[in-house]
Amino acid sequence: MSISRKILDNQEIYGGRILLFESLPSTNEWAMTNIKNLQHRDIVWAICQTEGRGRFDRKWISPNDLNLTFSVIIKCDEACARFISSITQVAAIATAATLLEISLPAMVKWPNDVLVNGKKIAGILAERDTETGTIVLGIGLNVNMTSEDFENQALIQPATSIKIETNKDHIVGEVLNNLLMYLDKRLSFGSGKEFSFPAQEWDKIDFLKGKTITLCSGENRINGSYAGIDKSGRLIVTDQAGKKHEFWSGDVSVRSCH
Repeated sequence: MSISRKILDNQEIYGGRILLFESLPSTNEWAMTNIKNLQHRDIVWAICQTEGRGRFDRKWISPNDLNLTFSVIIKCDEACARFISSITQVAAIATAATLLEISLPAMVKWPNDVLVNGKKIAGILAERDTETGTIVLGIGLNVNMTSEDFENQALIQPATSIKIETNKDHIVGEVLNNLLMYLDKRLSFGSGKEFSFPAQEWDKIDFLKGKTITLCSGENRINGSYAGIDKSGRLIVTDQAGKKHEFWSGDVSVRSCH
């Protein structure tokens, strides 16, 4: 039995079905295609993901049995759907909490990355089906990749894995089990009125806090001081003239944009 396929201790912990696949091009893509047949809180989990997508359609290939790649189905009303950006960031907080539990110094980087020691270890992508209103929340977490495995990836930033940081293998199914527990604690799946962004929790592990940043959003490019994120999940940057700007999306770094 591969380390990924160990039976989860509690398959009902998240309240939905776990749909396990040997290989998928993308768990988000499969979920979006089959959205009408999926239930609230279903988990689409792929042992191998061959054409994973990040923001701006950036590709990420997850080799067989090495990483955790899955999507969560969230059926919610229009009010809840308006918080899709914040849901992405709450998932980043839950992922970071999973890593902090095993003593890894995880931090979150707006809008959807989780870093350990300044290197990317996880990414999140939330998409919404316009016909049904369903949100598909995709999470990719590097678990057992080695430095040699990363050499085959077209990286745009330094990356790491749990194995690299702890110098040992981990059971992917157990990592999923723990991550779902943390995610369940932080996401409200009812009315959007019940959802509140945990700003204080984000602030404690905010990688950009206190930094001068460059933000690229479409044709816009702004250099300034990072001023946090608001309760809706928008990034706030103060330019050199002291004017505050708010962004729903974009590329942000502590260096010039590529």
